[in-house]
Amino acid sequence: MRLTLDEALAVGSQLEIAAINGTDIIPLSPTLAAQCGYSMDSDPWGNTKVFVSLLGCYVDNQADETFNLGLRFQMYGDGLSKQIQHDVTETCSYSRWASREILCDRNYMEVSTLMVTPEVPVTMDGQKVQETWQDAIPDAVAPNSIWKMTFHTPDSKVMVLKDAHRAGYGAMTTPTRLVLRSPYNMPETYAEEVAGVPMEIFSVSTYYKQVCRLAIMVSAAACPTGGLVFTDEVITWYMPRRIPLLISSAIKILETHMGIDGQRLDKTMMAIRRYKLSITESHVVIELPVGSPDGYYKSHAPDYSYHITYTVEPMLELLWRAEDTQVNT
Repeated sequence: MRLTLDEALAVGSQLEIAAINGTDIIPLSPTLAAQCGYSMDSDPWGNTKVFVSLLGCYVDNQADETFNLGLRFQMYGDGLSKQIQHDVTETCSYSRWASREILCDRNYMEVSTLMVTPEVPVTMDGQKVQETWQDAIPDAVAPNSIWKMTFHTPDSKVMVLKDAHRAGYGAMTTPTRLVLRSPYNMPETYAEEVAGVPMEIFSVSTYYKQVCRLAIMVSAAACPTGGLVFTDEVITWYMPRRIPLLISSAIKILETHMGIDGQRLDKTMMAIRRYKLSITESHVVIELPVGSPDGYYKSHAPDYSYHITYTVEPMLELLWRAEDTQVNT
């Protein structure tokens, strides 16, 4: 979900954002924002965009279909005297969940997977993720809640849920999904190059309790931290077509979409903007002309030397199916 704060409200001010969680107001520090699925971006003119995962910590989730979000914006002027306080509530509906969804945002990685139930055994990338173990989990752990997590770095490190939260990771269950979230550059994430593109990897085995059994879910996210090539005229972004950690067999790409600032563009708008989205044997490739109206130029003068940067934020959305499991990601 995206909310946009107009420059007329924020220009010349220091902005603080808090989550509204019932009657509680929770200030979103950079650390908590990354742990809980919030990110923010602003341009030099004060236009601010806030992006919130539908599965974020303080989003009111109704049956994984309707999501109610509350945010408080506080703008301060000189001397930190409060100028404006503005509360926003929004509702979004979304039900087209894939079996596994991976979100690579500017400050965090998130993976959510359809939870195993006793009636619906699930495999993910050929690995069995449900087992029945009696008395393996403390009685204090409530049904449908997480007990512990094993982080693969690729060495293994085990944490119970409260320790994972203290370390800065997000982990929760919703009515149907297991949700894991990690900021970038955490001790339990690791880097790997895939098809020439540097990626950051987040891989976890999660143990959670059901009514009379212990379920184990293997989850992983891989997010690009590079893959850019640019000239004075064109920015080219390469994303690996196949990431071995996420895919154990051949895949079929079902859909590809390009967007700007988190919003899809149709083919007509892409043609007008001269954006290109293509698939090669190894990569999904986005090309953007430098100077397109979706970005902006900014001047810099470090050490009395004049420079200009051009900034634009494309989005890539992929839907693929693994041929061995028929699981969509």
